[in-house]
Amino acid sequence: MNKLKQVGKVLQYDAGRRIAEVKLTAVLRTGDPILIKGDRTNFEQTVQFMFKVRKPVQEAKSGDIIWLGVIKRVYKDDKVFLDIARQQVPNGPSKPTKPPKRLISPVGPDRPTPPPKKPPQVPPRKPTPPPTEPSPVDPDEPPPSPPPKPQRRPRRDRRRSSVRSTRYRRYRVNHDKLDLPDLEHLIDYLKDKKKKDDRGGGTAG
Repeated sequence: MNKLKQVGKVLQYDAGRRIAEVKLTAVLRTGDPILIKGDRTNFEQTVQFMFKVRKPVQEAKSGDIIWLGVIKRVYKDDKVFLDIARQQVPNGPSKPTKPPKRLISPVGPDRPTPPPKKPPQVPPRKPTPPPTEPSPVDPDEPPPSPPPKPQRRPRRDRRRSSVRSTRYRRYRVNHDKLDLPDLEHLIDYLKDKKKKDDRGGGTAG
């Protein structure tokens, strides 16, 4: 049968961080098995971490108000019990346990000495050729001809023939190529018109 001892009482619960504010009535350490029991809660867990005044602690005394990490939701006025039968009594003062930085020593019998690093090989630089001197200019030689100018593209005629101008051309072409009977008829028409004009002028005089 488990021996339980009440060590605290839940004041509030933070669902976002999954931590509970507990007011202790006895000493509590990290690694202790606890039981949280209430009207809607009843589960066991191990104390994984605790915070006191925003600082992680390994041990808290009676009367301290701490934030305790929980695995399930708890409610206000839930009681926290300590399982004495499963509690591990520490041999000395509790100290924060830190994982070792290296499991194997950097230099020693466990690890051979690393070979020396080779310096980076720099490719040899190519020799720069000497500057070439300009060739002497012959005074009798004609100067070089300038490069040919690029030929311009012929400009496109953007004027567009409208329907009216087309009809006018057709009209002129048709009248320039009149047949002979039409010319004779026109001459007779002009003669008759002149006679009528003369008669009209004589009567008026």
